[in-house]
Amino acid sequence: MITVQNAEDFLKEKIGENTTNIANVWNEFKSFGRQPVEGEEEIALLFQCGVYDFTGEKLFYFDFVRQFSVYEDNEYSGMEQLHCEFVF
Repeated sequence: MITVQNAEDFLKEKIGENTTNIANVWNEFKSFGRQPVEGEEEIALLFQCGVYDFTGEKLFYFDFVRQFSVYEDNEYSGMEQLHCEFVF
């Protein structure tokens, strides 16, 4: 089963070497988004895009996100996110 700790490696393996093809990454991300993750009660998928100047240069960010609720000893301890981000 996928865990929060191995989710990134799992998704990278599914995407493979074709990381610049947005359609391919989106299809693999959608498939990944349907996969259960250990400890998750619900699946949280997000999308964000916009023009930002994080680096001092205005760039367009196109980002698929899966958000995980993290529990330690059955107590909620926070959120983690896995991003598939394209920058133009």
